[in-house]
Amino acid sequence: MKFSKELVSKNYMILKYLIYNNLYFSIWILGRIVITHSTYIEGLIPVLKKLASHENIKTVTPASISKVRGRSNNLTIRISVSTISGYKAIARKGQTAQEIFISTEISKKALECLINTYCKK
Repeated sequence: MKFSKELVSKNYMILKYLIYNNLYFSIWILGRIVITHSTYIEGLIPVLKKLASHENIKTVTPASISKVRGRSNNLTIRISVSTISGYKAIARKGQTAQEIFISTEISKKALECLINTYCKK
């Protein structure tokens, strides 16, 4: 995609005006989701994208997938342990489980509330 000089110049002038007049306060940098695998639990990525869009979440990384004995009809995510940079969570659906690493500074209880909010349909 190519940009014309007029478009770039116009946007630069608008940005310069906003900064000069203190109308440009800050840019919210939202978390990101790390896509590393080619396989995910069904319905997991949309939930993780919503979770990563929260302002206090830095990174969400889905990790290894495994088969489990139990059976879970709906997608459930629960926090298992805390890590250096945040928490490790387990997502389950059917007989499949997937680890998720969440990099954040919020408390475990607040993260559980966020996860429960985004997992509900």
